[in-house]
Order: sequence, then C-alpha cells, then structure tokens
Amino acid sequence: MRHDFQACTIQTQAEAVCELFGGKKEDIKVIGIRHGEKMYETLLTKEECVKTEDMGNFYLLINKRINNKVLLYS
Repeated sequence: MRHDFQACTIQTQAEAVCELFGGKKEDIKVIGIRHGEKMYETLLTKEECVKTEDMGNFYLLINKRINNKVLLYS
C-alpha cells in the first residue's frame, strides 16, 4: 500500500497542536530560526511508510524492530 506523505511547515504543525489540545492559533509566536536549527526533519523513513495504515486522521505504524510496539503518527 502506497501513501502520499507530504511535508508541512512548523506553522502547520503548531496549528495542528492547537487544534488537538484546544489552544488558540492567535497565540502562536513566530520567533525565527536559531543557530544550528534544522529546517527539515524526516518523521517517517521510506521503509516505515510502507508499513503504515491510514486510519483517517492519523497513520498507524507497526515497527518490528521496536518490539512490535504500535507507533501512532497524526
């Protein structure tokens, strides 16, 4: 099964966290990048993407290398 994962900005992530936990999007403060800070982060490897199942509003990932623990990614 192939999933089309897309990159998102930190702004999108911050808004998603606000939505999930009842915060106000107006309270998000843009403070700029810090020295040494990464601009991009890989959350799932290509190998992990193959092992995911789309559950609607999150992805289910079973990673055999981590003692069959279920990892949930929204």
